[in-house]
Amino acid sequence: AAASSRSCQPLEASMNTAQLAQKLIELGVNPAAYRIGGFGRGNSDAIVVEQVPSGFEVLYTERGHNSLLASFPSEAEACAFVLAELSKDESYLAHNVGIFDTEQQASELAAKLLANGIRTKVDTVPVSRESQRYRVFVYGRDIEKVKKVRGW
Repeated sequence: AAASSRSCQPLEASMNTAQLAQKLIELGVNPAAYRIGGFGRGNSDAIVVEQVPSGFEVLYTERGHNSLLASFPSEAEACAFVLAELSKDESYLAHNVGIFDTEQQASELAAKLLANGIRTKVDTVPVSRESQRYRVFVYGRDIEKVKKVRGW
C-alpha cells in the first residue's frame, strides 16, 4: 500500500521529537521499538522518525528495509502520529526479561515477577526442529520493577 500524507490531531500541539522521546520513556515503550533522532535503539522492527526537506517522515524498518508509514509537514503532527502508533499495540511495550532452555525456568521467573505485582507473558521461540527457547516478557514501566526484583 502506498503511504500518504495523513492529517492527525496532535495529542500535544507543540510536541517535538525530544518531548516525544521523553513521553515514550514515561510510558515504558521499549527503546528497541523506535528511533527518533538520537533517542531509542530501534534498528529493525522499529518505527523511525526522520526529518526530511518537506517535513517529517515516519517509517517502519524491518531487516534493513524501510517502509514509509506517513509523512507530515510539521514535527508536532509526526510526533502525535508516532505516539498514537506506539500506544495502540501492546507489543511495543513488551520487554524481554529472560530467555530459557526449559519451560520450568521461564515459569519460575514469571511466578516470581507475578508475586511482585508484575504482569508477565511467556512464549516460545523455535531454534531448530527439535529445540525451542522460552521467553518471559513484562510490559511498560514494569521493566523498572523487574530491575529491582532481578537485581539489575
